[in-house]
This record gives sequence, structure tokens and C-alpha cells, in this order.
Amino acid sequence: MAITNNKLIFKLMENQNKIALITGAGSGIGLALAKKLLNEGYEVVATTRTGKIEGSVHDNLLSLALDITDSQSVAKALSSIKERGLKFDLLVNNAGVAPDVFATEPDVISFNETLATNLTGTLFLTEALLPYVADGGNVVFISSNMALMKNAGANGTAYSV
Repeated sequence: MAITNNKLIFKLMENQNKIALITGAGSGIGLALAKKLLNEGYEVVATTRTGKIEGSVHDNLLSLALDITDSQSVAKALSSIKERGLKFDLLVNNAGVAPDVFATEPDVISFNETLATNLTGTLFLTEALLPYVADGGNVVFISSNMALMKNAGANGTAYSV
């Protein structure tokens, strides 16, 4: 659904229902969580790098382009959130990449890409979004069990960090 969903924009501005923002909502856990929250009556701002969520249309879904590794993209998304006067009851940091997950030898490019998304981008986006989290709201970070020391292995060095 395009960001120009006027019906949802007015509902979000009225702040009638709980509102969630989910990063990395284009597939996998993020998409499943967006669908679950929509079914529970949340209004969901779902972010993807392109701002598109294939096959997902719902009156309470607003898709927003956001690449958490790109400061201009973050600024544009924050501006859109501010313009709409949004306050989130739930911020779910789900965006992540795993280019080295099957590699047994770390490489600099994959390591930097992974940390830029999974760590640095998530940290600075969360800090920027805190003023838009409602009083009593929750911030959630999705992780992988590969981050647990008991699951440490030779593969996915950056992803495990």
C-alpha cells in the first residue's frame, strides 16, 4: 500500500487505536508480525527499503520507505512521521541482513554491511524514534539465536555479533 493512503493517515492522526512501527516488514518475521498486529486491531506503519510490501493491502497498513543505513532515508521517514504527528505504542526493530550467515571466513564487506544494518542503523534509528514512542510504549529488538554464546560457531561471524 502506498504512503498516500489518506484514510489511514487521518485515522493515525486521530490516534484511535494502538499504533506500531515495524522495520524490515517486507518479508519473514517483520511481515508476519505486521499481519498479526493488523489482525489484533493495531494500525501498522511497516517499513521496507522500497516502501513496498507485495501482496499486503489493509486499511490499517501504511508502508513507508526506510533504509536504516542511509541517513537521508532515515531523515525522510522521520519527517513523514513528524508531519503525521504519530506516536507509536510499539516500535519493533526487525530490519536485518545476513550476507555472511553461511560463510565460515569473515570478510570486511559483509561484516561492515551487517553491522551497519543490524547494529549501527538500528541503534541510531531507535534513538531518533524515541520522541515518537508514546508514554508507556514499548521498544522491541528482534534478534537471532545465533547471537547466543551457546550457539557460537564458525559461520556468520558478523550476523552473530
